[in-house]
Amino acid sequence: MKPIKLIMSAFGPYASEEVIDFEILNGKNIFLITGPTGAGKTTIFDAISYALFGEASGSSRENDSLRSDFAQKDKLTYVELDFELRGEVYHIRRVPQQLKPKVKGEGFTNHSAEAELVLPDGKVKTGAMNVTNEINALMGINKEQFKQIVMLPQGEFKRLLLADSKEREGIFRKIFSTYTYEKIQSILNDKASTLRKELEKSQDRVRTNVKNIKSKEAINIDDFIEFDYLINKIDLILEQDASSYKELEKRYNDISKEILVLQERRIKSKNTNDLLKEKESISEKINDMLLRKNEIDKKEVILKRAINAKEIIYVEDNLSSRERSKKQKEEEVEHSKNILNRVKDELSKAEENLKAQEEKEEERTKIREEISVLKEKESKVKSIEDKKSKIKILNRSIDLNKLKSEEENRLIKELKKEKEEVTERLKAINELEKDRIKLEGIEKEKNELIIKVREVYKNIARFYEEKKKHREIAVTFEGIEVSYKNQKEEYERKEEIYMKEQAGILALNLKKDTPCPVCGSLEHPSPAKRMDNIPTEEELKSIKNIYEKKQDEYNKILMEMAKVKQSVDVVISDAITPRLKELSSEINCSEIFNDNSFEEIKIKGIELSNELNKLKIQRESLEKEISKREKLELRLLDIEKLLNDKEETLNKLNNEYTNLFGELRAEEETLNNIEKEVPEELRSLNLLNKKIVSLEEYLNTLIKNLDYTRELKNSLNNKLTSEQSKVKELEKAIDELNNDIKDIKTSINIKLKELNFINYEEYEDSKKYISLIDSYTLEINSYREDIKSLKDREKDLIKKTENFNFVNLEELDLEINSKQVNLKEVDQNIKEVYSLINNNSAILKEIKAIEKLISYKEEEYKVIGELSNLANGKKSPYITFERFVLASYFQEIIDSANIRLSKMTNDRFILKRKEDKGKGTSQQGLELEVYDNYTGKSRHVKTLSGGESFKASLSLALGLSDVVQANAGGISLDTMFIDEGFGTLDPESLENAINTLLELQRSGRLVGIISHVPELKERIEAQLEINVSAEGSSTKFNIN
Repeated sequence: MKPIKLIMSAFGPYASEEVIDFEILNGKNIFLITGPTGAGKTTIFDAISYALFGEASGSSRENDSLRSDFAQKDKLTYVELDFELRGEVYHIRRVPQQLKPKVKGEGFTNHSAEAELVLPDGKVKTGAMNVTNEINALMGINKEQFKQIVMLPQGEFKRLLLADSKEREGIFRKIFSTYTYEKIQSILNDKASTLRKELEKSQDRVRTNVKNIKSKEAINIDDFIEFDYLINKIDLILEQDASSYKELEKRYNDISKEILVLQERRIKSKNTNDLLKEKESISEKINDMLLRKNEIDKKEVILKRAINAKEIIYVEDNLSSRERSKKQKEEEVEHSKNILNRVKDELSKAEENLKAQEEKEEERTKIREEISVLKEKESKVKSIEDKKSKIKILNRSIDLNKLKSEEENRLIKELKKEKEEVTERLKAINELEKDRIKLEGIEKEKNELIIKVREVYKNIARFYEEKKKHREIAVTFEGIEVSYKNQKEEYERKEEIYMKEQAGILALNLKKDTPCPVCGSLEHPSPAKRMDNIPTEEELKSIKNIYEKKQDEYNKILMEMAKVKQSVDVVISDAITPRLKELSSEINCSEIFNDNSFEEIKIKGIELSNELNKLKIQRESLEKEISKREKLELRLLDIEKLLNDKEETLNKLNNEYTNLFGELRAEEETLNNIEKEVPEELRSLNLLNKKIVSLEEYLNTLIKNLDYTRELKNSLNNKLTSEQSKVKELEKAIDELNNDIKDIKTSINIKLKELNFINYEEYEDSKKYISLIDSYTLEINSYREDIKSLKDREKDLIKKTENFNFVNLEELDLEINSKQVNLKEVDQNIKEVYSLINNNSAILKEIKAIEKLISYKEEEYKVIGELSNLANGKKSPYITFERFVLASYFQEIIDSANIRLSKMTNDRFILKRKEDKGKGTSQQGLELEVYDNYTGKSRHVKTLSGGESFKASLSLALGLSDVVQANAGGISLDTMFIDEGFGTLDPESLENAINTLLELQRSGRLVGIISHVPELKERIEAQLEINVSAEGSSTKFNIN
């Protein structure tokens, strides 16, 4: 980029339009800007920077302070710049936000910021943000990079030289855009961390599975899991369990067969008993039913009479129906005669009303003529109304136009104010991004620590749960142990008594001179005597079963207590103690497990969680603000577009107002002409229409009354004829019903005689039982069927149970129950062994699957973990990936800078990167020191004098410019502006610095220098002189 022409209007100390034409230099590419302090030398740099990026060159100058204090109130502040880039010419114009006098009235109005970029092909870009983005894309650098390598303003010149490693990292990151490398570091670190946690989780799963293996012999595994040993061990356990399962299955089948034989015997015996019982029961039922025979016979007689009465009742119902019909017809005749008399009266009145309505024909004709006259005047009155309505609409439109114009002006003012606020918020958000990255790092460390603390906390809680479980089992064990020992003593005592009793039984059968069946002796001097309360063999077996159950229960809880004790010891040794040692240095807790550890870890965890929550809230608060950036940027574009739209809308409203006002005047003139032709009392269309409507409504009423009276007379004539016919039909129907009633009564008397009723009273008595016909019929039939069925079944059972006797089922049940108890015990053992096999098989399958997963993850972690450690500086050479790349750029900058520094210092000083390792990876690679060839030692750049610092800073700036152009394709930086430092140089150093800058001139680069040093005025032929006056500053090129 090389400036061609700069125009400043009311900008800084320049009151009016100031034009600086750089083409006057005519190849003299190094020029000096001179003038008194405050004249506006730096303002020229500010103007160029503002034109390109919308901001002044120095960090202390804000956009709202750019307007000249010398300028007239109506003079607009703006900057225009023509510049050359890659052989093509661009034109840019920017207007900062400022106050300007109102066009109408007193006071000021806000003038919004404007920006316009004219491209070489004539296309135009507008809008501050659009233009800035286009400039960034064209030049390949942003405003921050521009200040470091093109325009070096006051206060910024030595920043790169004296920056610490962290600050220099930030500068280079922006210049060389190395954010991607930092992202790669983070991705690799996250991936490695995830893989490491997955491996640990998989190994923990293996240990958990091993602890869940059910076996007499415990399986112990170290931190390093030997999968082949583990799998072989589980296979052996499964083989042993499978063998036990087969033996138990065989025993179960044998007992099941024995039970089946016994159950079949019991079923047959029970069937025999049931048949014998049923035979006895049926005999009793038959005797009971025979006792009811007389009752059933009486009900048969009543049933027959009720059925006969039911036949007559149908005829009686018909008689009642005819009598009811007759009564109804008589009432209808009376009602119809009343209606007939009323219709005759109404017909007489209707004939009189019809005659009166027909006499009003003359009145109806007169009203029709009056309506016709009024309608002829309607069109002109309507025209007057239309004109008045249109004038009213035009007045309302003009008022609305004024309101819209005022609203648009108000919105434009608000949008300009909002634009300022959005711009400020975007600047603040850029600063918040740095704070967010720092918080994320701290939050990640706290999260990892909380995971460790939670793991220890859970393991301690698990320890106390296992310990509590052990205590509970121990209490239960004490009770079971006492019960077991008591039962054992009772069984042993009863067994001893039982064995002694066997000797007493043998002694009863001993005879003199007969050998003893035990010892063979012929003499029996002291035979054993029988004892009282001797247990039977069955009682002894029962006591033994109870004793064996108690023994199994005792052994089972003893094993369970030992298992829990082992679990408690494992939790302490494997899960708590190692973790406490690891955490003791990180959270300042005791590394030895004691009674206070649980509460201590809990408190530390809460403290860490609170710290993490605070960090999270801070980060989320920052992210919430940062997330608004894109929205704000879009809003800024929207505001600029809205401003353009609103200003365009305002112009349209002004044009619309002019058109509406002209149309209003024309309509008012037309109205006056029409009103001259119409009398005043007829100018209201509303009153005229009301009169016409009123007359039309009255005429319609007269016509409707005539039609109604005609229709009513006809209707009443028809109704009179209808009612007369109805009376005749009803009287005829009554005569027919009288004849029917007489015939039905005769029929009833004949039917009573046919059905053997002695008299009517007997018939009436039988009617009471008609409702019981169904129930008596059902009862009688049921009785006969039941007694027949019982007698048939009795006969069949007598035949089936011939030679059968009752069987005692209790003995069979006792034997079956005993077998089922044995079967249940074997079944329980089978289930336990099956559960062991299922559990251990599932665990073996899970362990094999985890082994494959761990093998795959370990191979992946070998690669990712190595890359992560290398990229994040955790492995030699202990420098992060991004810092390594930045250090490479930095070395190129130093190499380029040293070429010029050597010339300016007569080979005394050389800049070099500090090779010593700093504190942590963040201190490596970007530290700068200077090597002094006079002393042969290196020292910090901050120890350089003012003049030495200037030369080093200038060298670095030139070196940075060279490297940026070499590494970023397409960037063309043909200009450099320097605004400080030459006053600190001695004559020899000044000469060397000037020669260095002259070399830049020979390469075609334009160099502008602000300085008061006399030697520079003598050496540099082209000078831009700034003159100061009471009306403001002005510029002039002097070429010697």
